[in-house]
Amino acid sequence: MRLRAIRYLIFLLAFYLPMTTHRFAAALDLGNKAPDFELESTSGGKFKLSDLKGKNVLLNFYILDFNPACIKGLQASASNNYSLFKSENTEVAGISTNITFSQKAFVDIAKINLPLLSDRNGKVMREYGVYDESRRLAKRAYVIIDKDGVVRYINIRPTYTENDLLPTEELLTEVKKVNKR
Repeated sequence: MRLRAIRYLIFLLAFYLPMTTHRFAAALDLGNKAPDFELESTSGGKFKLSDLKGKNVLLNFYILDFNPACIKGLQASASNNYSLFKSENTEVAGISTNITFSQKAFVDIAKINLPLLSDRNGKVMREYGVYDESRRLAKRAYVIIDKDGVVRYINIRPTYTENDLLPTEELLTEVKKVNKR
């Protein structure tokens, strides 16, 4: 019963947290070496970017667990289409400031089939230029890193709303462009 109450509280906080609209600039440039990181994963253990050398990586920075737009975004960008990305030699991971415990509950409830990573202090988000300092949250952003660890695609969305989610087809097109390099 206590776990249910905690999940409900997290949902309420995520849902009612006011959304703002801002334009953001990326700290990374295309062609830069992606900063390596190691974060706790909902898949168990640690997720280390450099362990994926030889594969492309799509990082989906999302705002909050249990936020309806984030559920839709994570499901559309990879979870329900995970095999499509895998067939393009691409690993997908979602990153937020939420704790792993919350992310695991989120994965279970929303049926998300990809690892979610906890960047609790925002260190990785700062390195990637996708941290909203005032709100202490991730900016909605998509980053594609090629098999050699080079940033090939950055898209930081202008708002936190559902209207700014990128469709699966657009992300797959970008992954295919990276594969043609």
